[in-house]
Amino acid sequence: MDFLRKLARKINGNPISRNLVLAACAIIVFMCVVNLLLNLFTRHGQVRDVPDFSGMTVEEAVKAGKGASLKIEVNDSLYVPAYPGGVILEQNPSAGARVKSGRHIFVTINSFHQKMVTVPYVTGFSLRQAKNNLEMAGLETLRPITCWKSVAPVRWCSRAASCRPKWGRALRWS
Repeated sequence: MDFLRKLARKINGNPISRNLVLAACAIIVFMCVVNLLLNLFTRHGQVRDVPDFSGMTVEEAVKAGKGASLKIEVNDSLYVPAYPGGVILEQNPSAGARVKSGRHIFVTINSFHQKMVTVPYVTGFSLRQAKNNLEMAGLETLRPITCWKSVAPVRWCSRAASCRPKWGRALRWS
């Protein structure tokens, strides 16, 4: 006991050592408080399995998600002609994954309509530049058909199989 009294007097007598001891005590108290708060808010062991939402509509998935304390968010939409519009195609996290309640489930739905793209104007462009412009717009180039007229420059037909113009005829965009 006498040793502790001497140590306390030494620490109190030197301001640097006193501040170091106070800082160490403050760090220990802070770590204990953080540990207690983390245990309160992290909900250890409270996990649930994610149900399979694929094939459901978003409204059905939201109802099923409320029962499992999960939140459904539409992340993306694709157009797949084999499925009806509004149906969930995929989800993240996947079905069967173990998550905590309140987790957001991101779903990709099937779009109701196919995405429409405006055809870029490529009249007068070189073949390479016209192909590049069409591909940048998301269109697939199959086979170019070039038509020459005395005044008109190269024309492009996007319907290569059904459009076989005679030499010298100009093509119209439809």
